[in-house]
Amino acid sequence: MAKEVKEFISAAIKGAHAIIEEATEKLKRAIDIKGSNHLVAFPNTDYYLPLIYGLTGTKVEKLSDVEQVLKPVRKLSSKVPRKKLWLPYLGDALDAGMAALFAGEIIEAIKYVIGPEPEDNIWLGAPDDAIVRKHGRKFVDGSASGFVVAIGAAPEAEMAAKLVREMCASGLYIFMAGDDNGKTLAKQLAGKGIRLGWDTSLVPFAKGIYGHAHSFGVATRVAMIFGGINPGDYGKILHYIRDRIFGFVLLLKGFDDEACAFSAGATNFGFSTIAEEYVPQLLPIHHYRSFIPR
Repeated sequence: MAKEVKEFISAAIKGAHAIIEEATEKLKRAIDIKGSNHLVAFPNTDYYLPLIYGLTGTKVEKLSDVEQVLKPVRKLSSKVPRKKLWLPYLGDALDAGMAALFAGEIIEAIKYVIGPEPEDNIWLGAPDDAIVRKHGRKFVDGSASGFVVAIGAAPEAEMAAKLVREMCASGLYIFMAGDDNGKTLAKQLAGKGIRLGWDTSLVPFAKGIYGHAHSFGVATRVAMIFGGINPGDYGKILHYIRDRIFGFVLLLKGFDDEACAFSAGATNFGFSTIAEEYVPQLLPIHHYRSFIPR
């Protein structure tokens, strides 16, 4: 059991390193093209990059601000545990998971600077504040039972359709991002004639797994909007989400490093992961120490 936990944590930290590197490369390209003073934002929101803003209090307004955020994000992702060294590394894994979510949000934000925009009229990208207020209220008042962070695709389109119908019948929203060898749950559903969008509770954010930064950004905005919690008060925000918003990760693919990183990040929000493979239980609650930019 301990060995499996350590392997999962090692993969999560490796995944975070890869996602941070991707964010760093995309930021460099954006600055080369647009300049460091170019504005960066998600459309129609007062919450800047809501996940970063909510949990750190940092207002990301320009590409130069993204550079400043990436510095503490890199510090969050520690070294991978050595095979023969046993230390209390759970906190490192959860930190790395949060770093992966922050880096994923940066990658998604840079799409709005240099592209690519959402494709095929399927991917919706970042939700605006009006959508979060309309649908987020349902997670708080109980009219929606929660949401699913769905990663990957079902083995067959018919199975995908059956799965989401059952989850929607239980009052769940299904947030979709991430592919499995090019297949996505959203395109499987569209191919079966199932209508996608916020009003159907079937929300495809992006083809890549980084799109799930929007899933956690929605939860963070709900805490600020309906919980009245100030940006940067990460302890209250995370506790509010754990207490008031039911969510879980549904992994419809094998555990690669990036999926492990996002799963570890989800644990900080109180979200468990359901998958065909064994998923170690990361039960202790971790409170952040030093990642907040000053």
